[in-house]
Amino acid sequence: MSCFQYKVFCSVIAAGIIIFSDAAAVFCSEKTEPAGQEEIVLRNPDPEYVKEILADKSFQYENEGSRLMDKILLKLYEFLKKFFKKMNPGISEAGARKMVKIVLYTLLAAAVFFAGFIIYKIVKFILKNKKTEGGFKYSIESIISGRGFNPEEAKNLIAAAKQAGDFKTAVRLYYLLLLDFLNGKGLISLHIHKTDMEYIREISNAELGKLFSGIVAYYHKVFFGDYPADNFPELETDVNLILNTDTYIEK
Repeated sequence: MSCFQYKVFCSVIAAGIIIFSDAAAVFCSEKTEPAGQEEIVLRNPDPEYVKEILADKSFQYENEGSRLMDKILLKLYEFLKKFFKKMNPGISEAGARKMVKIVLYTLLAAAVFFAGFIIYKIVKFILKNKKTEGGFKYSIESIISGRGFNPEEAKNLIAAAKQAGDFKTAVRLYYLLLLDFLNGKGLISLHIHKTDMEYIREISNAELGKLFSGIVAYYHKVFFGDYPADNFPELETDVNLILNTDTYIEK
């Protein structure tokens, strides 16, 4: 065997040894793989099957209320956009969107203003009616029952209301004080379902009826209409005229 042939022979043997050792290593690694570990196989699921799963209620995480509001706003947005395109056929898509945004922002601002106005009115009403404690303890029911209304206490509450600047409560108490007086004198007959107009018609004295009618009108204007009690001294004069003058005390 020549030297060249010997080198070729050794190279073939070496290559065989390397190939054999690699194959043995792979074989051994497969045989010594931990028990329970499976080969990972990648699969492509059926798209229709995925849609069916996602359509299940278990996967619906959105709030129903918010979804409804989103739908309403989207409908309104599309309606306004079509409206502006119809009114101005030459308007661009971007221009229509801009006009819709202006309208929606205007409506939002109006809603916020309206809500603020309502809250302001409610707070104002509460603060006004809390100025004089006890100012609302009396009512027509308390007069009719004969057990709850105290004229002297009502006068004290009127004085307290005037001192606190709560003329609205003072006007109401004067009105109840007058009803109690006229009912006690037999000039009117109080009833929970009667109206002020019915009380006026019951008064036979024309001058007294006219005076009482003016007091009732002022009471409604200030108490229910929330007008300022600018003519409060005149009201006191008229009420005291009825309470302290015997001229009208005749049926």
